[in-house]
Amino acid sequence: MRSSKRVVEIYRRFFDPYIVKLIEDQRSLFYRKKTEVISLQKKNLSIVFWDLSGFSDLFNLVKRQYEVTLFLEQYFGLADQFIHKHNGILNKFIGDGVLAIFGDLKRSNDTLGAIDAVNCALEFKNVFEEMKSTWIKLWQLHFGYREMRIDLKCGIDSGEVLFGRIGSDNRDEITVVGPVVNLASRLEYRAKPNQILISKETNRIVKNEFKFRTIGVTRGRPLKGFPQVKLYYEVLI
Repeated sequence: MRSSKRVVEIYRRFFDPYIVKLIEDQRSLFYRKKTEVISLQKKNLSIVFWDLSGFSDLFNLVKRQYEVTLFLEQYFGLADQFIHKHNGILNKFIGDGVLAIFGDLKRSNDTLGAIDAVNCALEFKNVFEEMKSTWIKLWQLHFGYREMRIDLKCGIDSGEVLFGRIGSDNRDEITVVGPVVNLASRLEYRAKPNQILISKETNRIVKNEFKFRTIGVTRGRPLKGFPQVKLYYEVLI
């Protein structure tokens, strides 16, 4: 029993609480019977990617690497806090990036998930700016660094994804896959510093809740893998 509790505690350090619950419950989304594992299921969700622009330059500039580690830990801590505050699932950290999932996995209604995703992105953006300002002042004051720029970028798409267990014979992962995931990633990559970019589908869902700026895809610079996407939107408020 003690060993089992220890394993669960380890799970909680490496997985989102929702994922831990799925792992613990053999009657959950992934198991019809003890020996029959359900791999992936179609769900309507909103997918969010965040990434830091300028992180490589910061890493090379700051000589004491533990300073960068402390910065990253606070950044990831804020991501964890606000994703869960807005009913999301923190799926994984990818280098200095974050992948989160929003939406009710038990229902097909994706409206609240998309609204939660945008609200989370806006609040995270504002708090990150405060955090970043504090760290830059510290680095400049104590280490004399003058030219420092590090910013948060975000991309969001909504729609049908495959959510569940995927992996190899030796390792499994619970995650999301599909074009919606890829487009959210492409939008994050295309975003400029401090921008939150959302897809046409996400905009359709949340257009009455926020203000946006429409951005047309520049001729000759299509989103990789999505030549059919002609416009996307920047979230303003």
